[in-house]
Amino acid sequence: MSPRDAYALGIARAGARDHLQGLYDDFRYVSLASTRKQTAQVKPGRGVKINYVYYQAKALNVREVQNKQVPVRYDPLTWDGVCVRAGRWVQARSEHYLQLRGHTERELQLASAELRKQYQNHRRDAAITAKRLADFFADLSSHDLVLRQHWQDAEARDVFAQMEDYQCSLLIPRI
Repeated sequence: MSPRDAYALGIARAGARDHLQGLYDDFRYVSLASTRKQTAQVKPGRGVKINYVYYQAKALNVREVQNKQVPVRYDPLTWDGVCVRAGRWVQARSEHYLQLRGHTERELQLASAELRKQYQNHRRDAAITAKRLADFFADLSSHDLVLRQHWQDAEARDVFAQMEDYQCSLLIPRI
């Protein structure tokens, strides 16, 4: 019996068991990385701030969660969005989504260290902001260390994608 037939037989005998889907979703989100505090405060109109970047979602505009600490999670290999628990897990995106897409947590750390080094002699306007990070990532060619990290992370993503395809091919027979 193929795995697909066994799955269909199990669904026919025991039912879909939709009540367990929520447990899987929670596991997926809880298994992601989080901040040191595990939570972030929801700022009205801004969203949650994680590592210099604000992330916004419609679910964060509800009065019940504003100015409250909510659990947050993110994938260190894709820094373009985060998961926020505002009643349920929701995806939140940065205002600089397109510039931050495809960059990893390690790249963000290296870029913020480089920006701090650039602004160490300036007392005014030396804060690291999402806009400065987005501008930094827009021109990586002049920053060798961050560019090297970007290519290493891209190779790692390719390996993970190939591993996932391999695992899926073992589980799901191709017809």
